[in-house]
Amino acid sequence: MLGDGCRSVREYTLLSHDLKPDAIALREYVEGRASAFDRESNDNPGPSERDIALIQIGFEHEQSGYVAIVFDTRENAGPDGEWTMHIEAENNWIKFPRWAEITNHAFEGQTLQIIRLDGSSVIIDDLASFDSYEYAEIFGAMIKEVVLAARDDRVFASLPLTLNCEVCIEMINGLFVWPDTEDGVEPATK
Repeated sequence: MLGDGCRSVREYTLLSHDLKPDAIALREYVEGRASAFDRESNDNPGPSERDIALIQIGFEHEQSGYVAIVFDTRENAGPDGEWTMHIEAENNWIKFPRWAEITNHAFEGQTLQIIRLDGSSVIIDDLASFDSYEYAEIFGAMIKEVVLAARDDRVFASLPLTLNCEVCIEMINGLFVWPDTEDGVEPATK
């Protein structure tokens, strides 16, 4: 029995997830995909003899957790979701199963802390009432930072790229798209 002035407090478990190790793993994966690229074994939209017109980075964080890299060789390649047809063999992605685990944890009403690459934290008490776009932005921003750093470090320079090859990032359900421009693409080289 609680005494006067005492209130019952809902028990909760704080689950914390730091995105820095994910960023390191993703950078290694990006470098590995670029260095191991082979036209004949590349699972992509478009003919294998064509150069890469679009580096499509796709991700999902709610149900399974992954980042996919699809090298699109179509003549009119663009951010049209075609990348999703080239991930079934699991040869174009790196898995982050913890993302789905923490998402489920938060949907169950538990408190979630996500530590961004800059060290700042996002505390989510109730994911059901948290903005879905903001939640996707947390993961998308980390992916964007890794991809832009790889681009700036010329990781993609060894790939057979078209002169105007572009890069874009998209969450599978469209809650995050970068760049958020009319055409939705950014140059793949600097």
